[in-house]
Amino acid sequence: MDALFKGKGAYNDFSYDLRDARDWSVASLKEIKCLSNITSFAVDPLSGLVAFGSSSGSIHIHGGPAVEKLFKLPKAASVKLLQFASSSFKLVCVDKNDTLHIWDLNVYGNPKLEKSFHVKNSVLSIALSPNHDHIFIAMKSGEIATFDLLCLRISPYTIPNMWKEFEEKMLASGMPFSPTPGSTTPLEMVHHPRDLNLLFLAYAGGIALCDITDRVALRHYELVLPPGAQGGMGYSDPDILQHRRPQVTALAVHPSGHLFAVGYTDGSIAFWAVEDEDKPLTVRTLDEDDVNVVNGERLAEMLSSQNPGGASSRTPQHISLREPIFKLTWSGSDLSHGRTILTMLGGTFPGDSGGVFALLFSALEPPSVLPAPTSSHAQQNLSPHIRAALVDSVKIKNQAFYSTSGLCQDFLLVPKDNPYFSCAYDPFAILLLSEEQGGTRCVQAYEFPPPEFSTTELSNEPSEPVQLAQTDSDQLLDEGLSSALEELDVPRDPAQLTLPTSLLSGMNAVLDGDVVRLSRYAYELLVGSEEPPPYESPMRGGAAYIDMEHANLQVMKFAKYHPNKLLVTHHRDLTVRFQDMSPQRLICLDELPLTTSWPTPLPLLTINVNALISEPSIASHHHPISPRNTEIQSAKLSAESQTCSVVFKSGHILVYRVPGEAQQMSVEAYPDDEELVTLGRVPTKGRFQPVLMIDNSHGSVTICEVSDLGLMAIAYFGGALLIVDLTIPKVIVRDIFDTKGKKDRGLHLHSPEGSGKYRMQSLSWVICGFGQDSTPRVRLMASHHSGSTHIFTLDRPHQDRPWTVSSDVKVTEGYEDPLPRSSFILNGRTGAVCKADKETFKASDVRGHSPRPSEDVHSFWISAGHKGVKCIANVNGSRVGRAEWGKGKVIECVEILARNGIYVLCAITATRELLTYALPSLDYMHSFQLPSTPNSAISLDDTGDYVDWTFDPRTNAVSQISLGTFFKINHPYNDTVVDLAVGRRSLPPQPQPIPLGPTTLLGSLLNYKRSVTGDQIDALLAGPDRPPIKPSHARIDPESQKQRESKAQAVASQTSGMGSASGLYSSLSTALAERGEMLGDLEEGFRSLETGTKNMVSQAKKLAAQQTAKGWFGW
Repeated sequence: MDALFKGKGAYNDFSYDLRDARDWSVASLKEIKCLSNITSFAVDPLSGLVAFGSSSGSIHIHGGPAVEKLFKLPKAASVKLLQFASSSFKLVCVDKNDTLHIWDLNVYGNPKLEKSFHVKNSVLSIALSPNHDHIFIAMKSGEIATFDLLCLRISPYTIPNMWKEFEEKMLASGMPFSPTPGSTTPLEMVHHPRDLNLLFLAYAGGIALCDITDRVALRHYELVLPPGAQGGMGYSDPDILQHRRPQVTALAVHPSGHLFAVGYTDGSIAFWAVEDEDKPLTVRTLDEDDVNVVNGERLAEMLSSQNPGGASSRTPQHISLREPIFKLTWSGSDLSHGRTILTMLGGTFPGDSGGVFALLFSALEPPSVLPAPTSSHAQQNLSPHIRAALVDSVKIKNQAFYSTSGLCQDFLLVPKDNPYFSCAYDPFAILLLSEEQGGTRCVQAYEFPPPEFSTTELSNEPSEPVQLAQTDSDQLLDEGLSSALEELDVPRDPAQLTLPTSLLSGMNAVLDGDVVRLSRYAYELLVGSEEPPPYESPMRGGAAYIDMEHANLQVMKFAKYHPNKLLVTHHRDLTVRFQDMSPQRLICLDELPLTTSWPTPLPLLTINVNALISEPSIASHHHPISPRNTEIQSAKLSAESQTCSVVFKSGHILVYRVPGEAQQMSVEAYPDDEELVTLGRVPTKGRFQPVLMIDNSHGSVTICEVSDLGLMAIAYFGGALLIVDLTIPKVIVRDIFDTKGKKDRGLHLHSPEGSGKYRMQSLSWVICGFGQDSTPRVRLMASHHSGSTHIFTLDRPHQDRPWTVSSDVKVTEGYEDPLPRSSFILNGRTGAVCKADKETFKASDVRGHSPRPSEDVHSFWISAGHKGVKCIANVNGSRVGRAEWGKGKVIECVEILARNGIYVLCAITATRELLTYALPSLDYMHSFQLPSTPNSAISLDDTGDYVDWTFDPRTNAVSQISLGTFFKINHPYNDTVVDLAVGRRSLPPQPQPIPLGPTTLLGSLLNYKRSVTGDQIDALLAGPDRPPIKPSHARIDPESQKQRESKAQAVASQTSGMGSASGLYSSLSTALAERGEMLGDLEEGFRSLETGTKNMVSQAKKLAAQQTAKGWFGW
């Protein structure tokens, strides 16, 4: 540091090594766009990928760590339908213009758009099966077309409007029948879970069971409520004394394939047996069973109470309308028989909380023995014993509710690895899509099934009687108390899973954030080496790799020496979340997939203040936090003290701390400090625990700064200042200015809002000398709007003693109208910033020293305002330098940049112009242009990394997060290459039919065809003129194929090394898939033997079926 500059004296040049513009390389590293306009989503169980479509025409695919893909439709249009084709690993999309788009995901790198095909009619729904390569397309005209995914063309096979044919047949028969308007509109299609030849078609009028091979409807299921039955609308229905036909809205099939559930417009759900089209098993709402059965007593009672003067007094105002059933999904985890869960959206009353219900049903247990039929009409009715078993299987044993903050629009179950059963088999997560303020969409992820379902069976088992004679009274008391506590134990709520940052919108939206640099010691204390829980994220597919062709491996080798950083964000849902921005997360010197994303979410550090607001010690306080209209203003992390302070717009402050032996806080606050409420006995989830609340008796907060020494300074809008010792806790300074500028240290005085002249705009904790006294002491620099700066000096004689404040408050003049966080003290010899942290405190040894004179400049004070900046020697000495920002330039933030012992003052304007100044002279050096976006704010750390927050003007929430740096040439971040196909599992065998007694065998004999394969379905749908199948766009060169296989082996080795449940499950799933492949090879080997015995087996089955039928009907 031998370079000098001219002035009143000669000082070291702290910026000499960055005066060359070539030493700077300003660049954007990564952009994260928050998806707030989601319209649809889909999951591929084999790969673990989840896709999201938006109203702007973009599609986002998310998988495992760092696996993200964003691509757009050829022409911008809202995504209407989205599904994965598990058979060929493709993504199918239908936009609002009824254009069908198909992407091949088996391509290394970016997905390839294979086809965009415009459907001439309006598309209402699509259906795909993992067993064949055709899409069923239901159109508004009622016709169902098919599209070949391999040949990329419309197939000749079509299905006519089967409900229209049914209505025409009913009208031609002369039976009383009146079709409802729009009844022939197809709404949904569901493949039979165990028979590829059967397809359930949901029309508005009812359900048709289609035989794909013969293109005929085997059965029609229409719900007709008899006169007097309450149905979903209840007894206030004005048409209750007439036959009613509620229209279909949703469909779901039981995993066994023997029954299905249908949702209707009146909010009811009908459960049908596949083999009985005449009468549903039961019809229920969320509140009542058998709403399709007439209850004469209740009907008479309700009619008399509602209509004492006649039927004409029933008006629409008296009708209690339920919402329709918008969506149904039937899931299970047992391939043969087991408990099932019906997840439903809708069926509630307007004004109820938004969300999704999960209904737990009993296992389907068919009777082992069936008595011989006694009626000649047995062939027309379902066996009473089988019907009773089916009815028992839809009795609710338990139910749970997944709530959303806004109006729930959709949900998606995420299965572990099985694509069958409508992608709902054995799910481990559920995604909820809700609409929030401003029309934004919010995605939430929770574990599934609900934890309380796992204890349902245990709670229903009879308990063992207590043997009084064999236990003494003390043991009985302990056992009784333990049993009582177990009975009173409330099941925990479903755990919320971690979502990528790009999916944080709506109620989860980011409101603001900051970048915090941590020492290695503080990083280990906060983050440590704790592993996240299994299934932390619902997305698990694909793999991301560093682009080694363009990576700077030399820089990556030294990334471990870079400082650690955290990205701290606060959200609309009253949470504070942490992400690891450390360059160490980017180190990957081998061709192995990345194990973490960057930034990396740290869910164990998440702070959720929602549960704390209703805590009695806060709710009963004379200044409680209101649950309504509460919003976080800022969150301040003090890493070394492991403290996070959450500041609310109401003026309240909550202090959280990570428990540890080195960090202790007194349980009770000082009785004179009415502002403080200790929270030491309030346990919460996560590592951060609440320890203190500071109420809003002094109004709203303008700025709050926490030092690593356990000291907090709070400046209020009205001019008040509080200094709190968080280790006791105790208010050690209560400085309040009245309207005349006089200070009053009284407890209850408070200046009126608006005394802006005395409002503090900048607070800085430093350790430095003052004037001719070079003794370093802990000081708080509080700068007012006028530039007047009050300096409070604090001391603590011993570590176990509380902090005290000197009565001698220094006053000096800084730059007028200071910026927040704009005061910096530089070491006079090295130029380093003198922060109030433990390392500086220990090195300075400020305890017990008397003032010592100094002949040299021991420090420089940098004071920055909205118009310029100045540097003063020894805080109150002579001016060393001064600079003006320039006319018309609006400065958003300033920071002292530290790089390899070189220090530079950086200022960023509203137009994203970076201004650099030498220290301490404040000579202008360079200006650089950063990427600029309107309506944004920027956060900058002292290493040259920045985060630019772009806000949505409709919601004031963050819509884009841009990560950048001033020194790209030395930053370890590199672009990644994503392979979506890595780790994708093989298709398991098709689930086989489950027998349900003679009725099933009879139905198979009379109505159903022999089971067909996926290849046979493809051949049937494509027709005899199917063109040659186009080759896949996957890598075909041997070297690339070898590269993918090696990377897949690397993923497998990483998975095998993990001790989590997800790793074990993946290994078992892979082994099961390999077993299925070996069985397939055996099947090929025995195909010749099957050909020789085919006729004999067919005749034997036919004879057995005939004998069973004769025994059943008594022939």
